[in-house]
Formats: sequence, C-alpha cells, structure tokens
Amino acid sequence: MIGQPLWKNLKALVEIDNNIKQLKEKVKGEIQKVETSKSLIPKIQKNLLDLQLNCKEMKKKVDAEELIANDLKDKEEHKREALDKTTNEKEYRAIEKEIKRVTLERMELEDVLIQSWHKYDLAKKEVDEQEEQINKEIEETKVKTTELETELKESQKKLDSALADREFSTKNIPTEWLHKYERMKENVSNPIVPVIQNSCSACFYNVIRQDLQRLKNDGMLLCRNCYRFLYYEKEEEKEENSGSF
Repeated sequence: MIGQPLWKNLKALVEIDNNIKQLKEKVKGEIQKVETSKSLIPKIQKNLLDLQLNCKEMKKKVDAEELIANDLKDKEEHKREALDKTTNEKEYRAIEKEIKRVTLERMELEDVLIQSWHKYDLAKKEVDEQEEQINKEIEETKVKTTELETELKESQKKLDSALADREFSTKNIPTEWLHKYERMKENVSNPIVPVIQNSCSACFYNVIRQDLQRLKNDGMLLCRNCYRFLYYEKEEEKEENSGSF
C-alpha cells in the first residue's frame, strides 16, 4: 500500500476493520458454542448418576424389606417350635395367636416386597438402557466439542492474521489521519466515502469547487457536514451514475 493515495490506504483499513469485527463476533459466538457444548457433558452425566442413585436406593429398600421378611419368617418358625413343645393350653393359645399375627405381617410384607422387586427390576432395566444411550450422547458431545474447538482455533488464527494486517496497514497512514479515523469509525460504519455528483455520498452535502479539485488530485478531505473522509475516484462515479439509470 506504500505509494498509494491516502484514501486508498484508509479504505483498505476500513475493509480490514470490518473483517476484524466480523471475525471477533464469530470467535465470540464459537466460544459460547464450545462452552455450551462442554457444559452439556456434566448435565448428561448427572442424569445417569441420578438414575443409578435411585436404583441403588431402591435396591437398599428391597434388601431391608427382605431382612425384615426373613426375621419374621425365623420368628414364625421359632414360635411354631415353641407351640409344639408347650403343654399349657393358655400358653398354646397365646403362641398360636402370635403366630397368626407374625404370619399375617410376613405375608403383607412379602406382597410389598414383590412390588418393590418389580419396581427395582424396572429401574435397573431403565438404567441399563439409559446408560448405553447416555454414554453415546456423551461421546457425541465430546466429538462435537472437539469440532467446535477446531473451528474456534481456525477463526482465532484468521483474527490474529487480520490484526497483524491491520498493524501493518496503519504504518502507511499518518498519525493525525489515523486518530481521526479511529474516532470516526466508532460513530459510523462507513467512515470513508466517495464524492458522487459533487456531493458527499453519505449525507449528500455539496462539495465546493476548490475541495473537489483537491480530491480529484488524489487528495482527501473531511466532509464539512458529517465529517466523514471524502475521496474522489472517476471509475466509482461512473459506476454509480450508470447504476442509477
């Protein structure tokens, strides 16, 4: 760009800055996608862990109920042994009554135990099915995250390259004009515009004859109305005029 008119160097800088802006937005979006993808894995793992914990709790409940059922069974057997040994009618009736109570309690608990085992079997089956599916989702998410990270690295490389291009391009622009440009670009998306039909193509303010002549000599001026950078290029004006018909 060395040796080019100042306005061409500034136009090139505008293009670089627009590219940098787009790349920054892209990098920002890709960072969010990577973070979102990474955050999915703990959530998916937690779903599996919750299912496994629920299944373990159900198994503990079944085991506890089985212990109680076995205790009742042992108690019932001991009572029957005692019943066979007793010769006292009053004691016999008391033991017989206790056997009926224990037997009823055992049978009720066994009904509950059957239901508990059924619920546990269903829960275990769900865990087995979900575990396979969830592990598959985790692997797919890891692959997707890796792909997103690769895209992010590529975009970051492009951004770094664009930033390096910008640093090089600013060396061809006088400090005074560069400062003006930096201020202007914060306010408008098109800080440098051509003069078309003797007017600023952004705000349509008329350019006086003396200024127009300076522009035609590859000079550059600030618009007296909107303060954008103005330049003149014959070919651009021809294109603009032909497109208006």
